[in-house]
Amino acid sequence: MHNISIVVKRIPSETADRHSTMLFLLLSALLAIILPAICVCPNQENIVPCICKDLGDGPMMMCSNLTSAEELISPVKGTESFKMFSLMMINSALLYIPSSVFMNTVFKRIRFANSQIMSLSDGDLAFVGLEDHLEEIRASDAHYITQWDWSQLKNLRRLDLIDIVDIAMYSVDQEMPALQSLTSLGISKAEISFVHPSAFSKLKNLVRLSLANNEITEMSRTMLPDPASALSVIDLRIITHILKKNMQITENHQMARIVRHNDESGREGYIRNGGKEVKLFTSALKAFQCNNRIVMAQRKHLDDFLRGRIIGRLECGRTQLEVSEKLGIAQSVISRLWQRFQDDGNVSRCYSSGRPRVTTPNEDRYLAVTAKRNRRSTASDLSRQLSSATGTTVSRQTVYRRLGHIGLYARRPVRCVPLTATHCRLRLAWSREHALRTPQQWSCVMFSDESRFSLQSDSRRTFIWRAPGTRYHQENTIERHRYGGAGWLVWRGIILGSRTDLHVQSVTMTGHIYRDVILEQHVRLFRGAMVAEFLFMDDNARPHRANIVDECLQSEDITRMDWPAYSPDVNPIEHVWDMLGRRIAARQPPPTYLPELRRALLDEWCNIPQDQIDNLILSMPRRCKACISSSGSHTPY
Repeated sequence: MHNISIVVKRIPSETADRHSTMLFLLLSALLAIILPAICVCPNQENIVPCICKDLGDGPMMMCSNLTSAEELISPVKGTESFKMFSLMMINSALLYIPSSVFMNTVFKRIRFANSQIMSLSDGDLAFVGLEDHLEEIRASDAHYITQWDWSQLKNLRRLDLIDIVDIAMYSVDQEMPALQSLTSLGISKAEISFVHPSAFSKLKNLVRLSLANNEITEMSRTMLPDPASALSVIDLRIITHILKKNMQITENHQMARIVRHNDESGREGYIRNGGKEVKLFTSALKAFQCNNRIVMAQRKHLDDFLRGRIIGRLECGRTQLEVSEKLGIAQSVISRLWQRFQDDGNVSRCYSSGRPRVTTPNEDRYLAVTAKRNRRSTASDLSRQLSSATGTTVSRQTVYRRLGHIGLYARRPVRCVPLTATHCRLRLAWSREHALRTPQQWSCVMFSDESRFSLQSDSRRTFIWRAPGTRYHQENTIERHRYGGAGWLVWRGIILGSRTDLHVQSVTMTGHIYRDVILEQHVRLFRGAMVAEFLFMDDNARPHRANIVDECLQSEDITRMDWPAYSPDVNPIEHVWDMLGRRIAARQPPPTYLPELRRALLDEWCNIPQDQIDNLILSMPRRCKACISSSGSHTPY
């Protein structure tokens, strides 16, 4: 047994204090290194208006109803000292994501749901600062994904997965950047009918490609990497769900699998479809797609040389199945050709009546995709773009017909007031605040507004019957002054079950006129007859917000309803103006002098049925709901 002696040496107090200080500094440095890597949620006040949830695989920050870049920058900056795993943006009205917002942050997954983002970045690169962190990007119901520039992702060195689902994308019309770490790419339920000839050719390490539930009819070898040594799954299926005996049955959900060199069950360039080996990237692929309920491309007729090859092989004793597999032609086609040869000895194609279509189905899809991407393109523009891309020249009328077959027609766009992100945010907040008001509460609100009626209204509702070539004949023209000519400025208010008299004046509305005439002679009388819950609604025009007007409202105990700017679609009185304008335009003969127009306005105002006005007021809950559904943007009203 060894004797162990312990020597205890007394350390001077000065040395002990120095050691304690050094130990404290060392622990502080270690904590400074360890704490940023702790996977916990930051304080809620640091990430407002977002929230953080600690999921099983790490914390996730959820941001809903963002309307400006500042609302995203502030909470993201609040996560700089934390290791966040996921970021989810829901119902976002952002137009773009600031390129440098993610500097000094750690996010591995980013997801967009019901997003109105038009661009992934305001610069050349997206998600700057996440080059070595971001692994997944998912998007569902992104309204403007067709305008995303995928080349902005080229700096993401660790991006492993891109998944896009349930989006009207229509086409993949650009090459994906060379993302060396990307192994899984999914674009499903996106209404895709056109794929760029080299869309995925730069994704050398791609393992899984899913283009399920789209409208793709043709695939070419150039679309995929060469060599496709890592690619193992191509999903081109279309899934049909059938409800039967309270069970959900999924039909026809086979996947196409590329057979690689080291797989002895098949040859390179072939796929498996239900146990049958089918050659990939040839006409046999269309048969595979047809089996998966994808619309087939236009039939290509067999030339005389190929018909002779088929008959020659059959006469040499080959079976129809062998010839079908060798030449990649359906056995039913070979069977019909052989039957014709036995009947009359002729296999030449019969003469077909009718002029052949000048465009192919692929060119028709190109026209549709181009029109959807730039809806302001004229038929001539689309014709020139088609000629430049494919060499096929078509007339404007052909463009009209092709687009009409898929339900696209030239229509005049709806005119709306310009809305900024701030306007959308305020409109959305107002709609949420008032969405649950009852009809009884809306019955206490007086809606008011002004409008101008001119002798020469430009409503564009008048149509004429004329012969071709007579557009500029005197009887087919309407002469108008550039600025509408003389007219009247009118004001009125509506409330459930009643309305004010129509106030007509020839001068511009001022704060003094608004106070002395509108408030004193009209609104004050209704306020005296109503209950205490009476609310007065007027818009944010400058005369309405004058100090003398505010003082008058306060002295008369009239409560004003807050109103978001640029919101004529939420105000039901706008439709009353439309009804009044239609009635004036329908008068025969129309008013030609200002006194006649004044009398017509007063008469028609009294003739508008009150129940139509009441229906407009009772539509306020639906208007609020529509504004919420559009995230504060324009509504159908």
